Parts: sequence; structure tokens; C-alpha cells
Amino acid sequence: KYQEIFFTEREEGILVNTNDFTLEGSIKNLFVLNTAAIKNIGFKFSLLNGKLVTDYFHASGFNAQYNFSVDSNLNFYWPKIEYAFTVSGLDLQMFAADAHLRGNYAGLISMEESYKSDFYKMSQLLENAKYSYTVKGEKLELNGTDIQRKADELIRDSQISTDISSLSIQNFEYNYRFVFQEKSIGALYVNSDKFNFSVRAKIDSDDFSTPVKINFPQDKSVLKVKLIFNTGDDFPYLYNEEQDSSFYMKDIFH
Repeated sequence: KYQEIFFTEREEGILVNTNDFTLEGSIKNLFVLNTAAIKNIGFKFSLLNGKLVTDYFHASGFNAQYNFSVDSNLNFYWPKIEYAFTVSGLDLQMFAADAHLRGNYAGLISMEESYKSDFYKMSQLLENAKYSYTVKGEKLELNGTDIQRKADELIRDSQISTDISSLSIQNFEYNYRFVFQEKSIGALYVNSDKFNFSVRAKIDSDDFSTPVKINFPQDKSVLKVKLIFNTGDDFPYLYNEEQDSSFYMKDIFH
């Protein structure tokens, strides 16, 4: 007869519930891109009687607010664990200057990553996971950047004449979700003065693709491309099949 062994009865459960620890440290510079770094990171995490918490977390850089929190009570048959990392109000102009990026950047960026799961055995940390990653931008100004040059390759040989070398983006968002082993793009949209598009899709295959229409109001034209998300990728990319050209979204976020 099958007997269920709950977390508090397993070796790993006994280990975390009978031992306490504190992890405290600091990082002077955490380099993100080239010489751009998040500075003066300090943290303290504690496990006490099976309760894992963030005692404090702080960081500085690019006029942004940073927060990382973890919360878990492991002293249950079926415990829960969750964490969240947020960055709000990051000054894109300051970041681009420190990273020595070509062109001119301005605007604000925010990011959020969160994870939660309940489990009684370690394999369920993935099976029952609810994960979300979001990047948002507001009032962005881009002029002569590598991002625009790469995006221009997507439309260069089409009938669209819109010049995107100077671009005002009112807002954009990218949200990727992994919930109970099902992946989806919760949101992907760009609203700018030169073009706009929006996508939501459930990623139901290893090599997923879905059609996307990019609207260019000045040309009164629509560019039809594919959004492709391959196994192992963190970000999708746009593919213009007629011109055999691609725009990789990781070039925006990395």
C-alpha cells in the first residue's frame, strides 16, 4: 500500500526544521551590463523554527527602488515558499550612460520577478510553481540606438517607409508566466509614435509561433511577422518570413 510521506517527515524537512541559520552579506558592485552596476547591496535572511524570511534587503543605482523578499513556513506537512524581486523607477538614461550604450536613451523601467509553490516533496517545487517575470517601460525616448538598428532590419526591405531612428514609446510591457508547468506570454505590447502591436499567447509547444500584426499608422500599413518562442529561450523573437529577418527581444532586456 502506498504511504504518503509529507515534508516534515522527509530528510530535507527534518533538516530545515531542526536547524536555524542566518545568511548576511553585502555586494559592492553587481555588474548588470558592461560597466553598469547595482551598488551597495546588503541583505540578511534567516531560517528560524522552519520560518524563512528576509530580515532586510537594500541596493542602490540608477535612481531605482529595489526590493527582494522571501517568505516561507516550512514547518508544515505541505509547506509553501515564495519570493519576489522588484525594481521600480530605473532611470534608463543613467543606466545607458554607465553601460556605454550607443545612442540616446531616456525614460523609466520597472521589473518584477515572483515565484511561489506549495509542496511536500522537492520535485513539486517545479510541478506546482507559479512564476512570473515582467518588464515595463514608460515615456521612453530612443534615438540612434542599437535596438532601433536591429529593429529596422525587420522592416528594411518591406514597403514600410516609417523612420524609427527616433522613437517615442508611451509604454511597453512584456510578461512571461509559468504556472503549473504551462507557459504563456501574459502580455507583450508596444505603444509608440511610429508603430504598435499587442500579443497574448499560451505557449503550447516546444517550438511555438503565432502571427503578429505590427501597425504603422504613418504608412497606413501593417507588417505581418511571427512571434517565435523556442525551447530553452528566456525571450521570444519576431521573424519576418518574407525578408528572412529577425528581431530578438533579448537585445532589449539584456
